[in-house]
Amino acid sequence: MALYKIYSAISEARKNKKFFVAVSLDVKSAYDSVHVDDLILKYLQLVILFFGLLMSFLVGFILTGKYLSFSKESIAELSMVIGILGGLFFLFLWLWLRHPIILFLLNGFVFGFLISATIIYTPLGNIEIFINNKNFWSLLSLGTLCIAVFTIAVPFLMTAVGSSVVGCYIMLLFYDDFVGTRLSYIILNIIKRAVSRTLIFAANDFPFQTNDIIMSTIWVVLSLIAMIIWLRKRQTTVYGITKANSGYFTYSLARNRESLVYLPPEHDITHQPLLRENNAVFYQTFPQ
Repeated sequence: MALYKIYSAISEARKNKKFFVAVSLDVKSAYDSVHVDDLILKYLQLVILFFGLLMSFLVGFILTGKYLSFSKESIAELSMVIGILGGLFFLFLWLWLRHPIILFLLNGFVFGFLISATIIYTPLGNIEIFINNKNFWSLLSLGTLCIAVFTIAVPFLMTAVGSSVVGCYIMLLFYDDFVGTRLSYIILNIIKRAVSRTLIFAANDFPFQTNDIIMSTIWVVLSLIAMIIWLRKRQTTVYGITKANSGYFTYSLARNRESLVYLPPEHDITHQPLLRENNAVFYQTFPQ
């Protein structure tokens, strides 16, 4: 990564016809930069694996529960296998392409689904328009797609918000049964309506009791703390996402590195003036 930065600076200077006097290298800064970039790429891999597992598990659970007549335990186990395979697939896709749109779309779809399901779980879900099954799924899909598109438009801010909200919600689900809240029904109501063949409408009661208010407040506070931590590292995170080279591109470059021919600057006629002046300064060649 440090060599890539040096090469980029030299190429940009040559393109703008600037002349080199000396090159100063800060080894410690270069090492810190490479170390931070490596940590960011590992973190992004965990994020993609997490969101890929969630989305694949949810889709697999709905499809297997609706079209297969297995027991609840078998459906849960099969859905978990589908989720793990889906997460590994998206992780492999990221390692191969290293395209930021993979991360943004995964984050946008999962975050959009959670926000849409949360709005439907509130008393707004009792509006007459949600009773019709077609209207229900159309509005749920529309809300999910709108947030996914907005994530592409404002990628880094929405990635911070989506990762924080979804991650804190999943963490609080582990304490949901012990505390006695109904936060899990935000997703379970959608799954029940998708799996059931006879349920054509859903009526929601006002869910916010004392424990629900406490857990919802904790959810909001933890999400805000996670957003602040993410946004404080925004500059480094943006660099880590946008400068991640494709795995296939890196492999091809390493394979063809021996066939590359180094052309010293004095032999590059495109940067030489047509008329040589007496006191002109030309590019200096680096020692081989």
